[in-house]
Amino acid sequence: MKNALLIFGFLFIQCSSDSEVSFKSRIALTDMLTLELTFGDENLPDEYLLASPGGVAVSDKGEIYVIDEDYIKMYNSQGQPVRMSAGKGQGPGELEYGINPYITNTGLLTVRDRYGSNVFRGDLSVVLKENTSTTETHKNILEKYGWESGRMYRSIYLSENERILLYIGGENYRNTKDAIQYNIVILDKDGELIEVAKYPVEHSYRTVTGSAGSSAMIGFSMWYLSRFIFSYSENGTIVYIQTGHETTLEDGRSFYNLSAYDIDSGIIKEISNQYEKTELREDVFSMWDRNVEYNSRVFPNLKEFVDGLYDIARKAKYYASIQNLLTDNEFVFVFTYKQNEKDEVFVDVLNIESGEYVSSVYFSGIPAIIKNGYAYYQVRGTDESFPKIEKFRISPEVYGR
Repeated sequence: MKNALLIFGFLFIQCSSDSEVSFKSRIALTDMLTLELTFGDENLPDEYLLASPGGVAVSDKGEIYVIDEDYIKMYNSQGQPVRMSAGKGQGPGELEYGINPYITNTGLLTVRDRYGSNVFRGDLSVVLKENTSTTETHKNILEKYGWESGRMYRSIYLSENERILLYIGGENYRNTKDAIQYNIVILDKDGELIEVAKYPVEHSYRTVTGSAGSSAMIGFSMWYLSRFIFSYSENGTIVYIQTGHETTLEDGRSFYNLSAYDIDSGIIKEISNQYEKTELREDVFSMWDRNVEYNSRVFPNLKEFVDGLYDIARKAKYYASIQNLLTDNEFVFVFTYKQNEKDEVFVDVLNIESGEYVSSVYFSGIPAIIKNGYAYYQVRGTDESFPKIEKFRISPEVYGR
């Protein structure tokens, strides 16, 4: 049975104008990131140059793992090459469309590919390779929730017998375009499946053309209105949010609501923080126009369908409460949709353990990962240059130090 402990949200919600004054007096820090390292684009052996990075993980020792064209390329904390994994394939240590690397403080590196989970030690030796859809765990999850279909979208191995799973499943979209599906985070402790969070997939729309046996379907996600996000913190906490479920009071104040699940105790802390709503930008109302132009022959009513989605966005008027969150030990970085004149992203920093507000700061975009006081960015390549990884030191002031 889950235990809920509200430690922060009502502190703001129930206070009078004093909390509003406190919110308005917050000053966002600027120029808090210092570039310390750039690598991957030059001055490396050819095989360690980056071509198409698909995720970054960082160990407690500062070792950097980059998924690149189905290789795991390992670098030391100074960006110098160490070793590489086997590359593309279906055998042990090989990947097919690998993404979402994560290495825990236990030294296990998990990478998801099209078939399931791939687990390595820090030296890239293989621990296990799992085709998720054929496992007993997958079967048990579908049976537990009565799903017609489901898929594992992320896994984080805390040990060889304990892992965090993100599943999306429910009714089969092949049977109905209005299928109801769910995001579920599950803690798998040696086969015991513990539900951490469950939220419906929201603002996901599909339209069908043709007849039975020869039909086609196309889908659109309005993720900027609501989506499920979670992040694992090395203090043993899973922080999550359904971004469209903000709280708005009669006086107009709005709060986003985070939940922090403690893996050891099963206690959930509810953390709320006031934020400033951001109106949808104009590009939202044209983002699918090219899609309509390209697919209109197959889907003759696609323009009307997409125009209906634009109308939904106009009625919503505002972005969801946040666009992403990343954890760094006991801190969670909450990336909102608010931007300054430099197009930098407004970020709140909260203490997970106490639920207290720590600081606000502007970041130049959302990093791939924040680890031990450093932010790591994936930078796309151009016609003239390779992609690269940039490592920035975050000022201790951001952490309230």
